[in-house]
Parts: sequence; C-alpha cells; structure tokens
Amino acid sequence: MEISLFNSFILVLAIGAAAQWLGWRLKVPAILLLLAAGLLAGPVVGILQPDKVFGDLLFPVVSAAVAIILFEGGLSLKLRDLTKGGTAILRLVTVGVIVTWALAAWLSWLLL
Repeated sequence: MEISLFNSFILVLAIGAAAQWLGWRLKVPAILLLLAAGLLAGPVVGILQPDKVFGDLLFPVVSAAVAIILFEGGLSLKLRDLTKGGTAILRLVTVGVIVTWALAAWLSWLLL
C-alpha cells in the first residue's frame, strides 16, 4: 500500500497525538505508547515506511526529534525530584561511569 508523503506526515502526527493523549489518560509515560505505536505502524503492520517517506532526511529528523524530547525532559526536571532516586543516581554517576570507562578502554585497546 503506497501512501503519499503528505498523508504519511498526517498519519505520523495523528498516531503521535493519539499516543500522547492515551498516555495522558492512562497516566503512563507517553514515550512508551509512542514507541509501541511506531513499531506497530512501521515494521509490524507496514503502514508507514520511513525509509521511503523520508529518504536521506530520516536520520536528521530522528536526531532532531530525540534532541527535542531530551530538551523538554531537561526543562521539566525538578531538582527536588532527584532526591527521591538518590541511590540510583549515585550508582549511575559512580558505578556507571567506571564501568563505561573500563569497557570503552578495553574495547579501544582491542580495536587499536
């Protein structure tokens, strides 16, 4: 089934708005529903074919969308909420950094 470029954009916007609204109504993170809807509309059902629709613009569009999502998440972050996850954040900052550094050093040594 071939869908025009304009109809693909409209369909993406409609699916995204529906996932956002459903996430708000169900009080779950909308990103989960957006991910599920994207997988269903793309690879599972085959309604949308982003490689054909966006062509060479696919990577820049996805990168810009991720940047916007992260920027919005940073704007809505409240510092007092960080104290609720104190142990997890401490582990991410210490153990996560050490493990990442060690694995990156090891893989760099293997590759070079």
